[in-house]
Amino acid sequence: MSVPEGVLEEELALLYDEAPFGYLSTTPDGYVVRVNATLCTWLGFGADELLGLHLTDLLTAGGRIYHETHYAPMVQMQGFVREIAVDLVRADRSRLPVLLNATLVRTPDGEPRLVRVAVFDATQRRAYERELVRARDEQGAELKARAEQAASATATVSQIIDAATNTLLIATDADMIVTHFNRGAEQMLGHAAEDVVGRPSAGILGVEETRRQADALGVTPESAIIVAALVRHGRPRDWRITTRSGETRTMSLSFTEIRDGQRLIGYLCAGEDVSVRLRIEAAQAAALARELESVARLQEADRMKDEVVSTISHELRTPIASIRGYGELLADGDLGELTAAQSGAVEKMLRNAARLSALVEDLLHLDRIGSAEEVPLHLVPHDLAALVVEARDSLDQLARGRDVTLDVRVPDEPVLVLSDAQALERVVLNLGDNALKFTQDGGTVTLTVAATDAGCVLTVADTGIGMSEEDRTRARGRFYRSSEAYRLAVPGTGLGLSVVDAIVAAHGGSMEVESTLGVGTSVTVVLPTSDAAAVSATA
Repeated sequence: MSVPEGVLEEELALLYDEAPFGYLSTTPDGYVVRVNATLCTWLGFGADELLGLHLTDLLTAGGRIYHETHYAPMVQMQGFVREIAVDLVRADRSRLPVLLNATLVRTPDGEPRLVRVAVFDATQRRAYERELVRARDEQGAELKARAEQAASATATVSQIIDAATNTLLIATDADMIVTHFNRGAEQMLGHAAEDVVGRPSAGILGVEETRRQADALGVTPESAIIVAALVRHGRPRDWRITTRSGETRTMSLSFTEIRDGQRLIGYLCAGEDVSVRLRIEAAQAAALARELESVARLQEADRMKDEVVSTISHELRTPIASIRGYGELLADGDLGELTAAQSGAVEKMLRNAARLSALVEDLLHLDRIGSAEEVPLHLVPHDLAALVVEARDSLDQLARGRDVTLDVRVPDEPVLVLSDAQALERVVLNLGDNALKFTQDGGTVTLTVAATDAGCVLTVADTGIGMSEEDRTRARGRFYRSSEAYRLAVPGTGLGLSVVDAIVAAHGGSMEVESTLGVGTSVTVVLPTSDAAAVSATA
């Protein structure tokens, strides 16, 4: 005798009301018409607050987009949706990650009537699956006492297990004959449940793979022996299983005994397809290997670059010294009187030779820093203020012929720094040279010396082209030149600040760079006072 449709629907609804998972039913266009107590508890809403809402009212913004692009079209076209992952919004506005399984129910005429939606809490999915197995065992024990309830309970558990389409669940009896083959197993392996149930499970897992697993566990490949070994092993193992279509997939499977008290009544095989995960892990490992290889090549290229720079710098010293020597002989008239034009040419030659010599010295200085060779510093007390005043003559020569104001501000009393005079002079000249190069005509370069509680402070500020924040953070790097320097074709090697930074660090000081694009740059060097530096060196 057939059961009237309305009565069957009401019985199903009452069953869902008591289900341990969330449930709601909606109209075909998504409005909630029924919701169970479990879902109300999860979300913190009363049933009357949820009825009449559209399903998208319970979703996050991303979930609503996914509803429109995937969930709703799939329900309309396929009549079902398997494990859509979304976040539901609780009454306290927190998020609950869930998996939705939806089925479209039609009238006898084929028209959409309602959509049943099973809601699973994804945060405890694995624990929940174990609970399902325990629940099924308990319901199996009830078969002896309550036949009618057992049939209903078995149907309910089967329905829930079938809803887990991302999980393979295969149940067998004690003789390894398949008794249940869920939809997840159907989708992953390509076999229909009716073709598998009632047959030995060895045909599904594959004879060769079963033998391989037995060899790995050190047992014979008989079904009962290997499954008992897998149960004792406890942890999931990867199986290479060939699907019905001939595709080989990697499944992570675990085996559990199903018992009625002390009596073994069967086994449950649970697993998931990890083929994609393993491919991703292999791709990531290959990408990491390529990245490490690239890093090694870059390190080797950097090492070779340093060797080339060091070698060339050493080799340039002798010819530069020769050029400067003969140039000075010409300038002094030792090789004959020069015309005004010749004197000007010699002056330019000597000036550029001096710049080239300074560049070589900078390169050699950085090379010694990079090779962990101690930079030879002869530390004695020097007056930083007097050194800056003396350096003004050299900076004036650099600014000759340009409309740039050079302002030097030093105190009347000495500002003593325990330092190497030549290295400290290079700090002042490098900073001053940088400021002059990057300051356009009409601008100002200011050198300030002050004695503070923090130490002796040298500040070189300009009203030049400035740097962007990205350029400022990278300005200390060797050979680094700002994008504005390239754009305006300002000459230079990008070594000035890196040399200053190295010298200041060797003196136990610090350097800070502040700059605003189009406004100017300020470099502040703080060095220990003579007494403080002496104490630091002694310690």
